Amino acid sequence: MKNLLQVNIKRVYIYLVYITNKTLRWLIALIIAITFMYSLMILSAIPSIAVGPTTPSYDIYPGTIILLMVIEMVIAFIPSTVIDEIERGETTLFLAHSLKRNEYLFAWILALLLFPLALILSHILTLVIIYPPQNIALKLIENMLYMSIQIVELIVLLFSISIITRRKNLSVVIGIIIAVPLLFLLPFAGSMLQSTNDPIWYTLLVPIAILKPYTYHIFTITSTSYPYPYRSIQLPSTTTIYVIAIVLTIAIAIATFIRFMKIDL
Repeated sequence: MKNLLQVNIKRVYIYLVYITNKTLRWLIALIIAITFMYSLMILSAIPSIAVGPTTPSYDIYPGTIILLMVIEMVIAFIPSTVIDEIERGETTLFLAHSLKRNEYLFAWILALLLFPLALILSHILTLVIIYPPQNIALKLIENMLYMSIQIVELIVLLFSISIITRRKNLSVVIGIIIAVPLLFLLPFAGSMLQSTNDPIWYTLLVPIAILKPYTYHIFTITSTSYPYPYRSIQLPSTTTIYVIAIVLTIAIAIATFIRFMKIDL
């Protein structure tokens, strides 16, 4: 563990700039554009959005879910980029002359984390330019921060799959499955759990919620507006799901670092 933390910041920064300019710049720009347009759409609809202490705004959630699905589909193709670099022999060249393995992996993780950072910064920029009412602005920023947790988890998971399996198509397929089918399966499983109280739906819902904590968060908010005759099995709390998702993300990242230090390239 000590060796994993011994990095040269300058070398990491130089390589981070290199891979960002080479492979990720246009995708980051795409996500900034998507988020900016979404923010403008939401803020232009401020007069029709009811936000108050007893009337949450459900209007922003459908647009947020669509935005998140598009971003996750884009991200599904990104972590496999490192496999292309390994297959071309560039990774071996870098590790032989300028980088240690932990520095190489650390730079890639930072590069991929530019996606949620780009989301947050572009969102804040939109709010600064338009300056909406405080309650609207806080709600949108809160949503973006929660969304970032889900995006970071997906990035780390897919990057780990790419590194460990060396099968870039596998990480793409898993990423698309998480982005689209699970998006619809989560509310279906949650609704079936609430209406039938069958434990099998709870068993299905929890792992999906951990993979998509923000999507689950939105489901728990919107589902409260629909009455159910009985709820002997309660939905897991969103706080618990977020904590598990964060811990899982950190554990996967550490395991990936340890595994990458030992594999042959």
